[in-house]
Amino acid sequence: MISSRLGKGVEGVSVPSVLGGIGEGARQCLQNLSALAHLYGNRPMAERALSQDARLIGQVCGVLSGGLVGEPGVVYQNLTQAFDCHGCDDVVFAAQFVRACQLADLTSAKAGLDPDAFVRHAVATSAGTAHLAQQEGADPAEARMAGLLHNVGVLLLAGSLQGRYGAVLTGLAGAGLALHEAEVQSLGFDHQAVGGAALAQYAFPSTASNGASAHHGDISTMAADIKRVAVAASVAHQLGNTMGICDACPPLQPSDIGTDETGMCGIAEAAVLAAGRVDVVLAKARTKCA
Repeated sequence: MISSRLGKGVEGVSVPSVLGGIGEGARQCLQNLSALAHLYGNRPMAERALSQDARLIGQVCGVLSGGLVGEPGVVYQNLTQAFDCHGCDDVVFAAQFVRACQLADLTSAKAGLDPDAFVRHAVATSAGTAHLAQQEGADPAEARMAGLLHNVGVLLLAGSLQGRYGAVLTGLAGAGLALHEAEVQSLGFDHQAVGGAALAQYAFPSTASNGASAHHGDISTMAADIKRVAVAASVAHQLGNTMGICDACPPLQPSDIGTDETGMCGIAEAAVLAAGRVDVVLAKARTKCA
């Protein structure tokens, strides 16, 4: 197994230098995402925070109407209606989705990465992690956030290294390597190291930073919160939600995660449903963003 590594990489590139080069827009997105991460379960504080941004309110109501979580079709006229219908955690997650889309739009194209494909994989993974958390009696809201942000390091590498990281992505075709392996080979560290360091630096809850920092590797040795992310990401990948890249991720079997075909189908159904709504909710998230 090629593990993630912090510190100095090759030719002067390192995790700190990547984080230092992401740009002000990406830094602002991370700050906003972190602030939202601490609003779960606290409707009064969440309403106060979200009500200060009229554009974000419209985007949140739009993505909830589009079926990011729950059923699509209900049109929300204001934030109070969205909170009353969905509850605090769904509304906060919708706000994080909007900010994550903004981060993807700011960074991904600099390395030739398709932001829509990236978001589709993130949303499919987030649905899978939430499903697993519910099955295991854990907090589905935190798990869903961890799934959404697990590959944030990919976006930060794209935004900071741009064409150099783009060469890593295009070099995957026919290489027989998983993305994190190709990153270590080319840079000396991987997106897990970057994502974990970034989420820790910006004071995200440990569930999110843990999921970002260690979702590749031996499933059997992972802590439960990381394993949920790893399993959901693998299922999303097997369903074709691959971020639009050609990495060689080994497929998981039900026996690998201590479940059966029915258990795998439950994760897959959640991922397919969520990914199928991404195009609609992406359009809602980008409303008035220009």
